[in-house]
Amino acid sequence: MKLILLSIVFMYSALSYSLSVGDTLSPLSFTAKPNDFHYAANGEIQLITLYPAKLSSKKNGALNLHAQEKGICPKAITDINNKAWYAPVSVIEHEMKKEVASSGHNTACSISGDYDGIAAKTWGLKPESVTMVVDGSGRIVFMAYGVLNDEQEAAVFALFDVKNKSIE
Repeated sequence: MKLILLSIVFMYSALSYSLSVGDTLSPLSFTAKPNDFHYAANGEIQLITLYPAKLSSKKNGALNLHAQEKGICPKAITDINNKAWYAPVSVIEHEMKKEVASSGHNTACSISGDYDGIAAKTWGLKPESVTMVVDGSGRIVFMAYGVLNDEQEAAVFALFDVKNKSIE
């Protein structure tokens, strides 16, 4: 009996994190600070970043700034539900506001604080940093967990360059 129960738990946990390249990302909207979050396939390639509210995620945030320097507006989510145990929410909110007010931030780009972990739960993501690129129909064409290395970051930006070249 224990073996059957353990097998069911394992199967459920494996299925709950099943989103991968080639899957279609479902539309999602939720109320957030400093910006409400809205995602839906819109015919355009989109960059979505989801980072836990942990000090280690500062390294991931660099991708958002690099993207903005290249004219790409990421849909950035800070997963406040997945925060460092010692981090008060007020400090996290202050850091997000500071990022939005920084000189490198494009005010047209959104940063959303996900207080209830809605994005990770809805999309079935692992509780860690994730970077996704979705095509115009909402199909995931790039997905990676953790901090991107130089090759992965170049691959993300190459997807946008290919799209831009096809428009010219």
